[in-house]
Amino acid sequence: MPDCPDPAHDLPAVQEKAKVGFVTIARGALDSAAELDFGYHEILACVMALEPADFHKSMDAENPRWSGCRQDVYRPFHEGRELYVKFQLFPGQRLHIVSFKRK
Repeated sequence: MPDCPDPAHDLPAVQEKAKVGFVTIARGALDSAAELDFGYHEILACVMALEPADFHKSMDAENPRWSGCRQDVYRPFHEGRELYVKFQLFPGQRLHIVSFKRK
């Protein structure tokens, strides 16, 4: 499926998962966040601050084991930096942050 201009996931539902800590973060996302001096709590604070206007696109998951899953990409300006945040949300499951880096 090609990139889509509409989010695949409801942002308030995503933020609720972040708020209660029902989150996993990919190792690569943690590593690139650390390069920006962001840790787990700063990543969650960024997700909580996302606005609908930060949305960039929705795309198919690149990892074959997640075939059929959609991932939303946001490009927020957070703590003085332009960021690239990509995540997916499985119904009834955890928010999974796939990528978190400088845009």
